[in-house]
Amino acid sequence: MRTLEKILILLFVLTLGLQFFLIAGTTLLFVLVAMLLSCIYFYLGFAVLNGVRFRSIFKKAAYEEFKGKEIAFAIGIGLSLSTLVIGILFKALQWPGAEFMLQFGLGSGLILLLAVVLFFRKNNPVFFKFNTLRIGIFGLLGIIFYFISNNTFLEIKYGEYPEYVELRKQLYNDPTNLELQQQVNDAYFKIEQEH
Repeated sequence: MRTLEKILILLFVLTLGLQFFLIAGTTLLFVLVAMLLSCIYFYLGFAVLNGVRFRSIFKKAAYEEFKGKEIAFAIGIGLSLSTLVIGILFKALQWPGAEFMLQFGLGSGLILLLAVVLFFRKNNPVFFKFNTLRIGIFGLLGIIFYFISNNTFLEIKYGEYPEYVELRKQLYNDPTNLELQQQVNDAYFKIEQEH
């Protein structure tokens, strides 16, 4: 499972970086990779975060060496990482709700990081090492994305199209304006036709 997880994390970071370029298909790939990674952490976090191999996930013998505390913490860390991945996805695509998801993911991740340091640093160094690394990577990405404004994303991604950037900023301040929504859609359609 570690190999699959590493590949998905690498693809997540790569497709996240590609979001700042207007390349067709990268958004779809980014969403798919983020959703897959999030689902693995959410549904299989108890196994993945304890180092259980994928083919052994549904075998009882794979969990005999783990204590209830390790499985409980792995479930919590999986929920936190899943929320951080979705929060980063929402922020990168400028969807509503990103700030809340990042706050929840970062807050729960910090609490769980402190708990992992207190409970597992000496007792289970493997669990400590791999899970602090995971929380650290996604926590750092989450902090970066939490403090970057939506306008910064717009200016980086659509810097060549200042009219579109200005329309999106206006729409962000007045989201119920239907005429402005239509202007934003028309400007976006023109950008898509060029690429």
